[in-house]
Amino acid sequence: MLALPIPLCVSRPAALSFQPGVSSVILKVFEDKVSLSRAAAEQAAAAMRRAIAGRGLARIVVATGTSQIAFLAELTKAEGIDWKRVEMFHLDEYVGLPITHPASFRNYLMERLIDRTGITQYHLLDGTGDAREVARRVGEALSAAPVDAAFAGIGENGHLAFNAPPSPKPSTSSARSPQD
Repeated sequence: MLALPIPLCVSRPAALSFQPGVSSVILKVFEDKVSLSRAAAEQAAAAMRRAIAGRGLARIVVATGTSQIAFLAELTKAEGIDWKRVEMFHLDEYVGLPITHPASFRNYLMERLIDRTGITQYHLLDGTGDAREVARRVGEALSAAPVDAAFAGIGENGHLAFNAPPSPKPSTSSARSPQD
C-alpha cells in the first residue's frame, strides 16, 4: 500500500491509494492538509500494524520534504505500532551534506520520526560517505525482503524526490549535491 499526499488542481488536498492485488486507484479528496495527513497516517499505521501482526516486522521507505511534515506528525502519534519492529529506509539525501546541516534529510528523519518513535532499525543515506557504496549497502538491505509501505509525497509542482519537472532527464540515483 502506498499513500501519496498530493494537491489537486482544485486546490484541495487529495490522496491516491494503491491496494495490493487491486488494479484500480482510489482517489480521495480532503478539505485540508491536516485531514489528508491524518487519513494518510491512519492508512499507513494500519499497513504497519498488519505487517507486524503477520510477519513480526514492518518495512517502510520514508521520503522527506514539506509534504511529509504533517503526515509524519500524525503517524508518530498513531497508537498500536510497535516501533521496535519497524525497519525504516531513507529515500534520498544530498551528496556532501553532513547530518548536522539544517537541510540534511537524515537530520529531518531523526527529528521527525526516529527520535519521536524510538525506531532502532533504520538505514539512513550518509551524504558524506561514498555515494556508490552507500547506495549499494542500503540497496542490498532494502532488497533483502518486501517493503510494506512507502511514504512519498508529491510536491506542489509535481516532483517526486529529486525528479522535479521540467527536469531534462529523470534521476537514476539519489546522488545529487545541494547546489544542483
